[in-house]
Amino acid sequence: GVTRMTVSLVVIMFELTGGLEYIVPLMAAAMTSKWVADALGRESIYEAHIRLNGYPFLEAKEEFRHKTLATDVMRPRRSDPPLSVLTQSGMTVEEVERLIADTTYSGFPVVISHQSQRLVGFVLRRDLVISL
Repeated sequence: GVTRMTVSLVVIMFELTGGLEYIVPLMAAAMTSKWVADALGRESIYEAHIRLNGYPFLEAKEEFRHKTLATDVMRPRRSDPPLSVLTQSGMTVEEVERLIADTTYSGFPVVISHQSQRLVGFVLRRDLVISL
């Protein structure tokens, strides 16, 4: 229960070991212990040890709706050209290379499309250069 072992992992474990005579009681025990552990708390033993040792830990990402516009987060100055963005809907390699060559910014916002400027992410210039 503290490891949050799932029934599918129990089945795989028994298929590998060949000990199929105890699979039903252990599947029931694994399901019951997981349900009890989930009822008591959502943190697994692994997450608890990471937190106790003070290691950096990325929490599970939650789904969110895109509500922020790129211009709300990154406003260009009046003397600057329009906001340089990458689109999630797709860009050619030539367009990305031209964007890198024409600007000196350290990073670029990623938006859904040029029409919908909803912010979905951010990419660093060096990551783009490395990828290209």
